[in-house]
Amino acid sequence: MEVLVKNLGFTLAEVLITLGIIGVVAALTLPTLIKKYQQHVTITQLKKAYSELNQAIKFSEAEYGDIENWDWEQNSLDFFNQYFSRYIKIKESKLNNQNITYYNISGTPQTSLGVMAHKDNSYAITTNSGYQIILNNRDINYYAGLYYGNLCLYIDINGIKKPNTLGKDVFTFYIIKNSKKLLPASWDDGKNENPITDRNVLKNGPSSFNYQCNKNGIGLWCGALIMQDGWKIAPDYPW
Repeated sequence: MEVLVKNLGFTLAEVLITLGIIGVVAALTLPTLIKKYQQHVTITQLKKAYSELNQAIKFSEAEYGDIENWDWEQNSLDFFNQYFSRYIKIKESKLNNQNITYYNISGTPQTSLGVMAHKDNSYAITTNSGYQIILNNRDINYYAGLYYGNLCLYIDINGIKKPNTLGKDVFTFYIIKNSKKLLPASWDDGKNENPITDRNVLKNGPSSFNYQCNKNGIGLWCGALIMQDGWKIAPDYPW
């Protein structure tokens, strides 16, 4: 009796169709997975930098007393060296002569904010944790009247690596004398003594200087928006 053996293999056409479907699915899902991963890394690194700076404040207060009684009459670099450098593991501190182009969250080059506009008068402090602190080497009281803060810190959470963009890997914080804490930038100009806490304003403005955290803004308020959302990057965040 002749036994018929059924071929259980796949034809070339079937294999190609299957691979094509897998390719389409990968093309549709991979960008989303990459985006989610990048956002997760951003939150993790930002929280780490914020935590280390806050911890440095506590250690410094234990040695020098209440933050209000610190020496606020010196320049930013001397202030940072006195009150922070001992409590943050620093890999390198140097003049910010790095050839880096910074960008707004909108994607346009950033040329108006502090250290980004005056790189020759700022310092880049690279930490062992991988993030970089950039600050202007000018009198602290310059900020006291302008932003009601006292020490402005630009935090680049992945150092000199790209994208070097406000709201993605660059965030702005102030060490505030009166409120005795480290806060994300959420002021508009000298008319606003208190930080903005309205989420819609942080995201959409209005802002006299276009600081809002959306695709048409600079993105200076993005750190405040992330903290307002419970250390999360919300679906409507301008990633």
